Amino acid sequence: MVNDYVKSFIQKHLDGDPDRFHELWDIEPSFLERLKKEIEKQNSWVYLTTQTYDGWYLIKKGSGFDLFYQERGVNHWGVHHFEDEKTAFTELLKSATDFADAK
Repeated sequence: MVNDYVKSFIQKHLDGDPDRFHELWDIEPSFLERLKKEIEKQNSWVYLTTQTYDGWYLIKKGSGFDLFYQERGVNHWGVHHFEDEKTAFTELLKSATDFADAK
């Protein structure tokens, strides 16, 4: 699952400190692409394309990304738009996983 995948990166590269998460983008240049593949592979609660499933979505929209939670086809808590891809993925992970509790 994405949660375990992210936590393993935090343990391996950041000495288990989730507060240093932003450093992963520089330490592991392929992290974003690997993360996208892991999200697509796990297909549970986190999605990068529009689906009908319950869960968190990060959808490319225009020059940025829309982040939202969908349940039973209804968007909950509104849509948050991000222009920066790394910021969008960071916010997705903060929302959809408990990686911040990795300490």
